[in-house]
Parts: sequence; structure tokens; C-alpha cells
Amino acid sequence: MPFARRPEHLLLLRVVQGALTGTLAANTVLVAGVAPPESTGAAIGLLYSMSHAGMIVGPLVGGIVADSLGFRAVFWTAAALALGAALLIGFFTEQPAPGPRKGREKRPLSFRALFAIGGFSVVALALFQMALATNSAKPLFPLFIAEMHGGSEGASTLTGLVMGATAGAAVACTGLLGRLSDRWGYRNMLALATFLSSVLLCLHAAATAVAHLFVLRVLLGFCMAAIQPSAAALVRSLVPARSIGTALGLMQSVRAAGHALGPVFGGYLAGHI
Repeated sequence: MPFARRPEHLLLLRVVQGALTGTLAANTVLVAGVAPPESTGAAIGLLYSMSHAGMIVGPLVGGIVADSLGFRAVFWTAAALALGAALLIGFFTEQPAPGPRKGREKRPLSFRALFAIGGFSVVALALFQMALATNSAKPLFPLFIAEMHGGSEGASTLTGLVMGATAGAAVACTGLLGRLSDRWGYRNMLALATFLSSVLLCLHAAATAVAHLFVLRVLLGFCMAAIQPSAAALVRSLVPARSIGTALGLMQSVRAAGHALGPVFGGYLAGHI
């Protein structure tokens, strides 16, 4: 990316990066494989918590590097961090050896077979809907907050704080709520968190001050912190061991589709309703 000279080059490289760096599903499989079954939610919760922490710290580090060394240095720094992650995984982790399998057991289930598993298809649909719902209002937040604030001065900072509140809450609570889901049940936690998310999103429309939005985004972050590890642990319990990687990768793809379509969906609704 530091060698890109045209926007088209950068776009192509970002597409390739997105296609080749779907590591969260692989990390989830690795963590789920080494964690005791009774602590799957807690282990996956800590993994997602670290992922959210990186999303918060990353823009800050990138901004500091860009201001100090220039924009292209940001890509070199990111490449060094990615290489460091690869070395950590390659030299300091161990993957459990798979048990002996024969015949068809050696092959993972197809996508059609995975969606034929009722529980998996329901979880995938729920994750898509949650990603679509939570991202549909993102393009409108700057305008919404500027209107509440009474002008555009300082609205960008307030927007950053409000939007970052969700990720901050997720960092703080994903591990804890993952542990709680181990005790209470993954399905119960997932059902409660998605229901509360629906209520909180409805309350967004009734907010009349930026402080109201901030509190709602923090509470929504708690719900998202409960959804992600519970969903991954539930999928692990529903899918045969030989297909966990395929199932979690497909689950991440479904969530990514919701993240991509959410802003388009929200913008369309705002412009036509």
C-alpha cells in the first residue's frame, strides 16, 4: 500500500487485504480448540475484547504516525504489526491435533449443509440482522448529533465520543459477559442481548440530547459484548468439529454483509421515509 500512486491501486489492495485477512474466524477456532468446553464463552469473549481494543487504539496510533512521519508510514507500521502477529501465532501457539477420521468425516460440511442445521441458520440470520441494525444509523450520526448540539462546532468530537462509546463498553465487558454466558447458557444470553439491543435502538429515536445517545451507545456496547462470544460458542456447540472453521468463517461473512449493507439501508430509509 505505501507504493500505491492512484486511488484505484489502493482500492484494489484493500479488496485483496479484505479477502486474505479474515483472521478472526481462524483465531476463534484456535481459541475454541484450546479452551475447556465449559469456558468457551469466556475465552472467545477475551479474544473479541482484544479485537475491539485494537479497533480503538489503531486509529489513535495511525493518526500519531501520520502526523509524525507521513501517511505512507502508517502502512509500514501496520505491516510491521501484522508481521509481529503472524510471528506470535506461528511460534507461540499450539493447535490441538485432530482425532482420526475416516471417509466422509474427513470433509467439512458444505455451506448448504451448514445452513440446514437449524440452530446455525438462526444464529447467522440473527447476526446479520444485528449488524444491519447497528450500522444503519452510522452515516446519520454526525447530522443527528450536530442537530442536537445546536451547530457543527465541536460536533465531530462529540460524534467520535458517542461512536467510540460502543467499542469501549465492548472492550470492558466482552470477557466478563462471555464468562457469564458459560454459566447461564449461550442461547439464553444471545436471546436476552438481542432483545435488549432492539429496545435500545428504539430508544435512540427518542433521544433529545447528546448525553442520552452516549448512554444508549454504552448500553448497546454491553449488548454487543454479550452477543459475539455467545454466538460463536453456540455455533461451536451446534456444528461438527470438522466444520467449525467453515461455520465461524461463514458467520463472520454474514456479519460483514450486515456491516456493509447497514449504512446503505439506513441512508435509503432516511432519504425516502
